[in-house]
Amino acid sequence: MNLLPGIADITKHLDEEACRRFWMDALRPDGPRCPHCGAVLNGRQASSFATGRRVHCRDCGRWSHYRTGTVLSRSAADDRQLFAVAYLLRLGLPVRVIAAASGVSDDSVYRWRKTLLTAQEDA
Repeated sequence: MNLLPGIADITKHLDEEACRRFWMDALRPDGPRCPHCGAVLNGRQASSFATGRRVHCRDCGRWSHYRTGTVLSRSAADDRQLFAVAYLLRLGLPVRVIAAASGVSDDSVYRWRKTLLTAQEDA
């Protein structure tokens, strides 16, 4: 069975903002807070945080992003790629199929599978 033609580069069909909201809800269930000191971000900071931009915390003075301090903090992939990988892993598809469908390398899929499974076990 050849799945590749049907799902090649699935990320182009995913909405970037919807995928970012998915990750923000999953990673930051308490809403926009500084990942370093826990201060509530509001106003312009909260809207910047919600759109995926870096913010400067007025309480601790550190810069952060909504992925800071999470299992996805060092990932260079965009939110659509991460969503596609997580979703396709959940479906149990082979790593090579997931890599082709999400536009990332096989090594990245292996690494994210391990990272996401470890995070799920810790939760």
